Amino acid sequence: MDIKQIKQVFKDNGVTLGADDAWQVQGTWVIKHKALERLAAEAKIKWHEPKTIRAERDECVVLVSASRTDKDVYEWSYGECAISVTGGFGNYKVKPGGNMAAYVYAMAEKRGKDRVILKLVGLHGAYSEEEADDFKDKNLKDFSNTKDEPDAPAETTKVKAEPAPQREVAKQEPEPSHIEDLKGDDPEPSKPKPAPQNDNGPAKLEDEIKTKIKKAKTINAVTDLMLHADTQKALNELPEGIRDELRDFAKARLVELGWPTKKAS
Repeated sequence: MDIKQIKQVFKDNGVTLGADDAWQVQGTWVIKHKALERLAAEAKIKWHEPKTIRAERDECVVLVSASRTDKDVYEWSYGECAISVTGGFGNYKVKPGGNMAAYVYAMAEKRGKDRVILKLVGLHGAYSEEEADDFKDKNLKDFSNTKDEPDAPAETTKVKAEPAPQREVAKQEPEPSHIEDLKGDDPEPSKPKPAPQNDNGPAKLEDEIKTKIKKAKTINAVTDLMLHADTQKALNELPEGIRDELRDFAKARLVELGWPTKKAS
């Protein structure tokens, strides 16, 4: 996915992409939330009623789905938001003692909707600015100086992506009351097994996570496994292509367990 393809998608839907509406982070294009909202309105995207998966004071997970009224296309995705204070576990930074209000439900909705918009318009490989705090770094450059020549190699672009700062992920024990046993048929809740550590390469790690997804007996078991802190940490260490494949694999497993693939308009 390059900036020329992104601009073409916006143009095809009659939306102008401003110079500061997209920028690069380590070679990945990031698009502003408001620009994606304008795109969704012109692309005739119809939103379905969301489903709340987890609702806590400092955390929210919501399942968002939508379809295009001009095409037979339907997509869904999760919006996840967990408060992180001074680099702790979570994906939503809040400074302790500051004046910043933490709207975890609104942020989860934004992330879920932006992910669905990107899928419905075919912008695979691009991200929303709401996906991570690091994507909003003011030092990153927009695309105003990039070249549009189709044969221009990536090295010729004048956009310089600054490395995203690394954040420590604090270990956090899961709450037993929210977790279903992923081993055997025991209906009693228990702690899920942590995602395997990446000691034998991405392929080995991918196979082990797939095995745990296959063993999940319920829809909640699959979602709890994928949202577990150790699983998220393991996914972040894998290449983007393998990450997407594992998420699609989990989606297929949810469908096998009875999750609806399409909602009535």
